[in-house]
Amino acid sequence: MQPTPDWDHPQPMLIPDLSDPLPALLDSERDVLIAHIVKRVSHEIPDYATAPPAVVTARFTAIVDDMIRSLIARDPSHLTNLLERTTRKRLAQGYTIHALIIAANIVSEVASEMIRRRMAADPEQQTIALRRVNNLISIGRSVMSRCHLDVVVNQIPQRRSSAQDVGD
Repeated sequence: MQPTPDWDHPQPMLIPDLSDPLPALLDSERDVLIAHIVKRVSHEIPDYATAPPAVVTARFTAIVDDMIRSLIARDPSHLTNLLERTTRKRLAQGYTIHALIIAANIVSEVASEMIRRRMAADPEQQTIALRRVNNLISIGRSVMSRCHLDVVVNQIPQRRSSAQDVGD
């Protein structure tokens, strides 16, 4: 039985602004980027090591695609909306927030290494691109942490107030 995807991409990929080299670069390296992310995540994070490779690939394909969409639109909501839904789902599936944050760090590291290599000839554009990717991933980590906090807070039984204790 095929696993049901937990992401949706009804919108087509946006056409990158040619004056903005970052989304075009990430899109041109998309398959290599995804392959490196999946390889590292599968080897470095036990929570992902047991998931079928096709599932892990599909998950990180959705993340990279929405990362590119966010960079094209200069709007982090493409990525953050996906991360909010999938973080809640992964936490419910038993993934740890630590594993999810490490995965986000791996996405950032792999993208940053590719940017350093491919934009080495233009240090100014390289710095701007690195900053944009790192800022976007940082926003994503914040969304993931907020989801985790929400799950934890909602699992803690609410303490009764002292006024309620007096009435008992």
